[in-house]
Amino acid sequence: MWNEGPGADFQAHGHYLNMSSPKYTHVFCGLAPSPDGKLWVVHNFY
Repeated sequence: MWNEGPGADFQAHGHYLNMSSPKYTHVFCGLAPSPDGKLWVVHNFY
């Protein structure tokens, strides 16, 4: 996600913008294995 690099377009750089924003001080992560062995990951910036 850091590879998205800086940029103003949220569609192209959204993860980078969220992770580097001083507006957010916490990140919450959820992980869940699916029956086919894949791992689903979600994160929420707060």
